[in-house]
Amino acid sequence: MSAPTVTVTVEPLVSGSLVYLPMAPSTPTGPQRGRILIELALQNKSTVNVTAMFVSISFPGSTVAGGTRQMDLTIKPAEALGWEMATGADHFIFDQSNAPTTAVISVFFTGYTDPITITAPVTAHINPVSGGAYHFPAHASDLQRGEFWQMNGCTHDPGNHQMFGYDMAVWGTNHDSTGYSPLTTGGDPYATKAPNEAYRSYGKPVRAMADGEVLAIVNNCPDNPSPLYAADPATMQGLLDAQRYAFWDGFPEGEGGNHLYVQHGSEIMLYAHLQKGSIPGSLVPRKPGTTTTPPVPGSPI
Repeated sequence: MSAPTVTVTVEPLVSGSLVYLPMAPSTPTGPQRGRILIELALQNKSTVNVTAMFVSISFPGSTVAGGTRQMDLTIKPAEALGWEMATGADHFIFDQSNAPTTAVISVFFTGYTDPITITAPVTAHINPVSGGAYHFPAHASDLQRGEFWQMNGCTHDPGNHQMFGYDMAVWGTNHDSTGYSPLTTGGDPYATKAPNEAYRSYGKPVRAMADGEVLAIVNNCPDNPSPLYAADPATMQGLLDAQRYAFWDGFPEGEGGNHLYVQHGSEIMLYAHLQKGSIPGSLVPRKPGTTTTPPVPGSPI
């Protein structure tokens, strides 16, 4: 059989181009790098289940090697599901001097001879703000002596469309030892089951990365009673579900906690997992047909 009746949408797509993430060199004298990570949305427009087996990505005319990634995604009639390159091992990393200019993305389905193929130009992503780059969402002056920000993004398996986001935490030196810890008291948070306020990031300001317009705010979602710890994923999921229904039932986006959406140029950013009541009252969401006073870069949000 030929290809199924499925609509496939590719992200991140900007003005018709698949954009890659420009990265700094991995060493002081090394080349600048680029990273391609893809998210797909598949909508089944047929009357039968279809199963996406794998996706093949190639870069014609480029020295960047393509490859296949398993999907194993069964989609019911009229259903829309997402798939993403959730871990760093799935991504395509290359020197920017050899960046590909074209990508061919083909999704293959069980029982169908032809894939659904999308061909798109490839360009570097440029942030649509002054200088083409966002400010870091924190200040060095917010930290205590020996503390530093630790970032995690693109290379972990966050799920829930967080592939293009970053997790942030504050770590610091344990002054009574040679180790590092995210806790003000030092040590392993999993071993001590530390409360919220013991974390170095607790109470730290989150700052605007650029001028922008506030679109939506949630500022009254209950804080987590305490961080959750579990020895295995199944137990952790059970704890998450119980906490979600007990504390976040009235908040459809409860997993984001207190948050706000800010439009920076043509991009909308989500600042999430904030403490209850911590978003300044001067930041008011935009109403249809109106504008808001934008947060100033570097100001607390």
